[in-house]
Amino acid sequence: MKNIVCIFSDDFRRELGGKHSLIGIYGDTLNINSNQQVLPKLSATVYFRTDVSDMDGVNHLSINIKLNGNVIAKNELPEKYLKESIEKTKENFGNIFSGVYNCNLLLIPIPEELNTIEAEVMLNHEVAYVQKLTVNITKK
Repeated sequence: MKNIVCIFSDDFRRELGGKHSLIGIYGDTLNINSNQQVLPKLSATVYFRTDVSDMDGVNHLSINIKLNGNVIAKNELPEKYLKESIEKTKENFGNIFSGVYNCNLLLIPIPEELNTIEAEVMLNHEVAYVQKLTVNITKK
């Protein structure tokens, strides 16, 4: 059983001691003022946890960021590192495979037609999970 969670935030940081910090976490909606020209950074952080046996035969893991349905950013874990991570998990940690993967996005300038941002988690080039963030541009 695969447990996948994606969180949109303003920033993601890897801290000392293996901790992670998410700054400015969004729920389902991102509200932007129509006068705002720049969204300095948007981060999609994926937390992944599954039985290590579920990873047998998995040789591709990536996050696609889509803007109104079109892929505009991608973070792909190289097959070599994915396999090494799975093997280290089997040797050292038992039967639970977990990881934190991040993809950052800069929207400069903010597209006027922005409606939806999606983070799509791909396993073996197939969609395993999708998290949507609805964008509301308000006029002030």
